[in-house]
Amino acid sequence: MGDAAAALAPLALSSMYAQRWADRASLAPFFALGRSLGFDRFELSHDVPAEALAAIAPGSVQIASVHHPCPTAGAWVAGGLVSGDRAARAAAVAALRTTIATAERVGAPVVVLHLGRAADDADETARRLRFEVTNRFLAGQAGSERSALARDRLAAWVAAREPEHLEHGIASLREVLPDAAERGIALAVETGYHPDELPTPEGLRALLDALGAEHGTAGAWLDTGHVGARAALGFAAPEDWRAAAGGRWLGAHVHDAVGLRDHLAPGSGTLDLVALLAMVPGGAPLTLEVDWHLAPDEVADAARHVLALRARPDSKPSEHLRSGPRW
Repeated sequence: MGDAAAALAPLALSSMYAQRWADRASLAPFFALGRSLGFDRFELSHDVPAEALAAIAPGSVQIASVHHPCPTAGAWVAGGLVSGDRAARAAAVAALRTTIATAERVGAPVVVLHLGRAADDADETARRLRFEVTNRFLAGQAGSERSALARDRLAAWVAAREPEHLEHGIASLREVLPDAAERGIALAVETGYHPDELPTPEGLRALLDALGAEHGTAGAWLDTGHVGARAALGFAAPEDWRAAAGGRWLGAHVHDAVGLRDHLAPGSGTLDLVALLAMVPGGAPLTLEVDWHLAPDEVADAARHVLALRARPDSKPSEHLRSGPRW
């Protein structure tokens, strides 16, 4: 691939960008474009169909990480890891084993996964509160008393239910960690976008502490846009995630955001990416995870922007998160 193809190393490009092609049966056009831009490694996202995955010859592409579920499956798969329903949890664990096998086949050392959401009550409490909090934010009412009340109710609702769901999630991961370790694959729990997604920072700390002595590597995966969106709504701040993970980040999805609109080109939004990148250990893999509508030159410029930020002295991981003017 030559020097040009390694120009953006060690940054990977997520196959989320492959959604720009209507025909999803092959990722060959995505890999070809990525290489022409300077990427020499890629992440397989959770939207890769089975036929596209089967067409990737082992060793033909450097895959830095695989996002569960891969190949793609129903949305219930990830959420099932924390489900109180035994059958749903068993199906979710089986799907995660499939993703781990995918990672082994393509040579990826990390599987990135979401635990899922706290399950809704019969009256759809969480969904309704999430709708209200989000729409008051979009209407410019985030600072209002009514918005604060809805936000506090949703946070309390999640906090009351997280311990039980977290126990299920820990049990699910314990089932697959030995298999992942035998295949040389680490499991990374990603920070979620929605305020009722699990884990919260407190839950992340508990999960990592519980799995720290297990046979296999479990860690956290930072998603810059997700953290920014939750902070914008008034939930967990970036420093809460930093304190919870305690340096146990295995990598990061890097993209920018404006309010709740994420997956923008880094440098085009309002996130303090220098401070966010400072949370991640220097050797941890970074994946550019941007939306399909960006032009190829925007993707290449965004990648160079991330690498320039990472090279800055104040972006180096440290014990304390350097605060920035904006999130």
